[in-house]
Amino acid sequence: SSFLDPILHHHNDQCPGEDSDYLVDIDETPSCILHRCQGDCDYDWDCANGLQCYQRDDGDAAPPGCLGTGFLDWDYCYVNNEVSYGDWLVLQVNNVDNHWLSGGRGRDDWNGIYNEKVVTRDASKSSYECGYAVFTYAWIIRSSLGDGGLHFVDEQEGSCVKYGDIVYLQNSEADNRWISGGRENNPAYNEMVYTRNALGSSYERTSAASTYQWTV
Repeated sequence: SSFLDPILHHHNDQCPGEDSDYLVDIDETPSCILHRCQGDCDYDWDCANGLQCYQRDDGDAAPPGCLGTGFLDWDYCYVNNEVSYGDWLVLQVNNVDNHWLSGGRGRDDWNGIYNEKVVTRDASKSSYECGYAVFTYAWIIRSSLGDGGLHFVDEQEGSCVKYGDIVYLQNSEADNRWISGGRENNPAYNEMVYTRNALGSSYERTSAASTYQWTV
């Protein structure tokens, strides 16, 4: 599910029944919005708000929270209560509407320079923000820095993030942009947060390494 749900929910009606603990086979191409443990879905927007479509290969087990076997190649809606390494997150500030954490802005590809500021902005206030700048609002949760690229495969990919884990947050706008905080020796300046290249210099890789680490 995402902020696109109101647009992507192209069906008008809820499917018959209600949330279930057992797999329920509605239709291979349903014309209604599916409840929990109902199928067959193809995309998250086939499911009610707050649910996701659990993709199964032939013979795979039922989605978490659902019982039964269902059709071999059918997919079912379920509640995904876990955050896993490799997931993309959007982080909304809680005291004002429509303000989201954004970083890695102002790319200058010719000179390899990026805006280091992290800000909260209204992601829907203009066509620029919800178009060209949309990826500045998405953060990838990582267990390591890898090679710094957006497409590296995290060694913990798909594993559940747990309380107490140390994680890295990579901005999805460009390679090698990681959120960093508490960098200054002077406490008065330790409030600032940046997006920087965690592998860009020996200083970043050693002395500043812990500024990229965030405890869940």
